[in-house]
Amino acid sequence: MHPSPSLATPTNVMDFGKEQMHIRVPSILPATVEGPEVEPRLDSHFDVCCMVGPLSQSDREKRSVPFDRLPFGLVPSPQRKPFQPPVVHFGWILEIDILLDYVERHNIHVEDTKYNFLPNGERLCDVDVPEAMGAALRHMAKRRGLQLPYTALRVATPIRIEEIPTVVVVSLYTNYTLGDIPSDFAIAAMAQELGIDVDTTPQWYFCCTSHYWRRCWN
Repeated sequence: MHPSPSLATPTNVMDFGKEQMHIRVPSILPATVEGPEVEPRLDSHFDVCCMVGPLSQSDREKRSVPFDRLPFGLVPSPQRKPFQPPVVHFGWILEIDILLDYVERHNIHVEDTKYNFLPNGERLCDVDVPEAMGAALRHMAKRRGLQLPYTALRVATPIRIEEIPTVVVVSLYTNYTLGDIPSDFAIAAMAQELGIDVDTTPQWYFCCTSHYWRRCWN
């Protein structure tokens, strides 16, 4: 079960130099996160030496495998200084085309056309792809009348072995927003909207752009 978002959960602002991140981690962790009593795992996921830089093929293969439950060692904390863990998204893997087809089918207007190319330079479509995917998710939630945390329903690129990504993570929340998670009802409703089987449980996926431990300066 997912607890309801609590306004009592404190917000901590962490300064990563070029970026600030707001962290909301409740005192009672959701069932999707392992507690501190679980024996720590000793591998490169928890190696603070894993800083900015390209992943090796072996690390890419290892981090492309999702977690059913987030290891406690990847929960950020103001006490976990000076380094904070990579961003890990809890959600479903979905083909990009599913969301883009939804935008076209429902005639959703997307103005920006800045990010409409794949990494290999191939033109993908006539709209800004990240914005279009986000617009599709917002349209689905509105159609269902869902009240969701501001940080929910984001689109992220997971670490994959393939060079050219054709899928995204529909992110319900991250390890940095454990205090702002959708209700079980909202999660089930979005799964239905996305055509995801009721027995397909969301999992934890490393983000390809924030896969490293970062130094916190405050």
